[in-house]
Amino acid sequence: MSFKKTIFGVKPTPSVDLYSSRGPSNNCPFVLKPDITALGTSILAAWPTNVHVLDLGTFKVFNKFNLISGTSMACPHVAGIALLLKGAHVDWSPTAIRSAIMTTSDIIDNTTKLMKDIGKGNKIATLFALGAGHANKSVFGSASTPLKNTSGSFKSENLQFQRVWLSFSKSILISKSNSG
Repeated sequence: MSFKKTIFGVKPTPSVDLYSSRGPSNNCPFVLKPDITALGTSILAAWPTNVHVLDLGTFKVFNKFNLISGTSMACPHVAGIALLLKGAHVDWSPTAIRSAIMTTSDIIDNTTKLMKDIGKGNKIATLFALGAGHANKSVFGSASTPLKNTSGSFKSENLQFQRVWLSFSKSILISKSNSG
């Protein structure tokens, strides 16, 4: 029998896991998802004590904690970052907080290369797998004024996406109106 354990110094990390949802949705192809990715694999989480975590033959193992993977584990990480941002910027709206999380995200892993998509054979993760990038909790205090739509140029029928490379090899999507 072997038990799961925390391993430090794993490279490359983070990456998009096999089970991660990818966009665009067949039901709504004009909505690009995901917006953001976050830690969601093998997260130590609270667990109901009346639900077993492991079957050993006829013996069931119960515990107060379990290692869980999925969107349900990534969501609390992003919610925590949103809470930190709201605390630092009490006047920001939910849309402003979302913008700040997306514009401070990372697409570079800990080997300084573009993040990989395990579900696509470790190829470079696309925006359909990664969204704006991996949520970066360490920059929440440096998030500046979020992007605002004041001119109506973000209407989905007018968007033309361009990939722009910024310093530190950070790639973001900039929307530009076709109407000029």
